Amino acid sequence: MAALLLALLAPLCPAGNDGARASEPSTTQTVPFVEWDKTAGTLTFKYGYKPTDDPATSSDREYFDVDAPYDVSPAWTSAFAGQDAVKKVIFDESFKDFRPTTCRGWFRSGFYLQFIEGMENLNTSNVTDMGLMFYGCSNLSTIYVSDAFTTDEVNNGNMFFGCQKLVVAVKYQGDDSRYANYEDGYFTKKVGTNG
Repeated sequence: MAALLLALLAPLCPAGNDGARASEPSTTQTVPFVEWDKTAGTLTFKYGYKPTDDPATSSDREYFDVDAPYDVSPAWTSAFAGQDAVKKVIFDESFKDFRPTTCRGWFRSGFYLQFIEGMENLNTSNVTDMGLMFYGCSNLSTIYVSDAFTTDEVNNGNMFFGCQKLVVAVKYQGDDSRYANYEDGYFTKKVGTNG
């Protein structure tokens, strides 16, 4: 019965250039995505052709859409929990071509997160919300940024809540967003990229 129903509905579903239905992830378009490597304990932000999840062949990797809608935290923050918790986040060089509009909760509850690498590949020029971005990252000691990381005209409430291990220009004083800079705040200047 299900096969008959699918056969009847198939002509009604529009297909893209590759014949994939709208509900299937496309591997023919470049998109922003996050790759969770459970074995390495890393989350890598990339911009390119997103692989499809195949539990039979890739149980150690999971993929998330960066542009998927969410309220407080994106789906990939589930990688910050449990015994396989992410300890390192990487922004691949390919990600520099993407301009997100929100970074809200991107690393929220990253209790075991120790390193963020490649933040110079995160261009925040179009971002309007960084609230809760590093919320609960209690083991993160350094956040290196370049001039591409801007926080002007951005909602960044509770951006650094619980980040008391940050080694920065000023002693941790709570989560006040005025410290979202490398001159007198919680970020560290990425030498060689800021001039």
